[in-house]
Amino acid sequence: MERKSDLSLFRNELKGLAILGVILCHMKLPIGEGLLKKMLFYGYSGVDVFLLLSGYGLYVSLSRSDDLGGYLRRRAARLLPAYWPVCLVWLCTMIPAFGFSPVQTLQTIAGNVLMVGYLAGAPLNINWYPSCLLLTLLLAPCVYACLKNSRKPLRTLLLLLAAAFGVGISYFGNAQLLLFSRLPIFVLGMGLAMMERGKLQNPLRGAAWPVFLTVCFAAGLGVLCFGEFKHPEMLEYEGLYWYSFFLMIPPVCLGLGRLFRLGGEKNAAFAPLRALGSASFEIFLFNVWIEVLVKKVWCWEPCWGYLWMGLLSIPLGLGWHWVVGRMTRRMEGRKTHAVS
Repeated sequence: MERKSDLSLFRNELKGLAILGVILCHMKLPIGEGLLKKMLFYGYSGVDVFLLLSGYGLYVSLSRSDDLGGYLRRRAARLLPAYWPVCLVWLCTMIPAFGFSPVQTLQTIAGNVLMVGYLAGAPLNINWYPSCLLLTLLLAPCVYACLKNSRKPLRTLLLLLAAAFGVGISYFGNAQLLLFSRLPIFVLGMGLAMMERGKLQNPLRGAAWPVFLTVCFAAGLGVLCFGEFKHPEMLEYEGLYWYSFFLMIPPVCLGLGRLFRLGGEKNAAFAPLRALGSASFEIFLFNVWIEVLVKKVWCWEPCWGYLWMGLLSIPLGLGWHWVVGRMTRRMEGRKTHAVS
């Protein structure tokens, strides 16, 4: 029996930690401008964890079947039942608060429902991440085909990473850099999946691999410190935040995966993280909804109320995940019964 990799086996535990980081990042707490505030902001790297694991998972999904239509149906069945109802209720509550014109209202509705609002420049978006999610879902089959059909997959992976970095660099100074600078870590996730499934030979053997990962983490930390202390204007507008996370997140995820394995699969102590990870998309949707509400509609100043509003997204997301799962299973049962 094939031994599952750490990233595959402890995917939900890692996503659980990532969504906690994102929630903390979105909170505007009255804690000054010191190190603690910076540490909370770095929770934003949880999004990079999501994209690394998404690339990994989509490679595995595509490797099981070449049916592109089936791949798209499976992803739509997982995401849209959770996304569309929340999105529609969000639109009903947000659009009246901003007093949009009919044209702006139509742009906002279409952009958010179709998950292209951030790319198309809609007046208001629930978040940039749905557009990123759609883009990566559509890119994944292309990246997979390039890697699968290449005689030299390592060189192909490096070329794809270079292309992804090139796209991100072309958006320097543009708000959409937030999205496109995340493409490299998604492509890297697919490459790691190919490597750990034995389809791509790791050129680093033995102790060289953990040493390489340590060097990557140190380099990423160096880039981050360079931006923080020397050129803070480059952190967002030139993407130093996201490119430092590109170097740091893979070693962190691989290291945490190894620690989770030492604790044992299905360890009860990790159950809360598994629950959060399995519902991370739903929790994220409610969290960004609450963030827009308190920041742009209620216009709160930094206060401890953000803490309770942010944490509220956890039970809401867990509950919605349970409801969507139950509805989806019931619909699948009806289809199976109808076919039989």
